[in-house]
Amino acid sequence: MTPTNLAESVASVCRAASRLRRSGRPPITLFWFTGHRKFREQFAESVIVDELRRNPELIHDWRLYSADKRSNPAWYFDEQSDGYWVVGYHHTDTSKRIAKSYSDQAVACANFILREMGKSRVSSE
Repeated sequence: MTPTNLAESVASVCRAASRLRRSGRPPITLFWFTGHRKFREQFAESVIVDELRRNPELIHDWRLYSADKRSNPAWYFDEQSDGYWVVGYHHTDTSKRIAKSYSDQAVACANFILREMGKSRVSSE
């Protein structure tokens, strides 16, 4: 079922990593049927953060999704040894690598999700 409003679409996008792991489908299908294209301009970090805070288990699903990725270049999301969270861009050309640390895991995860959606927003945190 395709979402019919922004709230449903945000919830669907936030659950995409979990659905992908259960389905066994290729990663290219990650955002299929989430309605994100219809509401793309309305997607903001804050609405994703709100959904992730209501459902913090989804953050773990995104970490697993990130850890399972085998593509290069690619965005990644993980916890650092200092307790901060990192969203980065891994590239074989080291001059193109990016990494940003966050103290808030929901903000970091939302930033990662937006990047996976093709939105290059950088959090203000």
